[in-house]
Amino acid sequence: TSADGRIEIWSSGALGVPAYQGTQFAEINANNDATLYFDVVTVPGVTMNWSFAHRGRAGTDCIALLINAPGAPDNQINQFCTGNTAWSLYSGSYVVPAGQYVTRFFYKAVSTATGNKSVGNFLDAITFEAAANTFELFLGNDTNGVPISSNETGVFSGLDEGTYSIKFLDNLTGCFVS
Repeated sequence: TSADGRIEIWSSGALGVPAYQGTQFAEINANNDATLYFDVVTVPGVTMNWSFAHRGRAGTDCIALLINAPGAPDNQINQFCTGNTAWSLYSGSYVVPAGQYVTRFFYKAVSTATGNKSVGNFLDAITFEAAANTFELFLGNDTNGVPISSNETGVFSGLDEGTYSIKFLDNLTGCFVS
């Protein structure tokens, strides 16, 4: 969403900066402050895992990750500030809200080390993917209501003695088994 519609794609090693992964990486501030986004078709209730590598160009640059439906109010997940001596890999997860069938993941330039809006915020190795499975743990014999814990492995530790029920959700199909 740069005013001039540009981003820069760099080859690994340009100006001494290696790509984090592969042979290229992006600089979202080609000529001015910018936002780089991706729209992904999603299923409500599915956990989406995200990750990206970030690096400053001339010092410490800051970028914000926002996730929401296209056209919805900004929903900033976090702000990430990274120096220019090495890449940092950031990751997390996002549960798609009810009624949201397209999810926009976008990176917004916050600041650059030089203050020059045409220099900074390198991105590489961007991924968005549905967590393959989600396991939800319920107290008792009923899988309705709010789970007491959930994860992607189905391994729950530190439980008190008692009766528990597990609901398995296949995030790729949206089907579940209790």
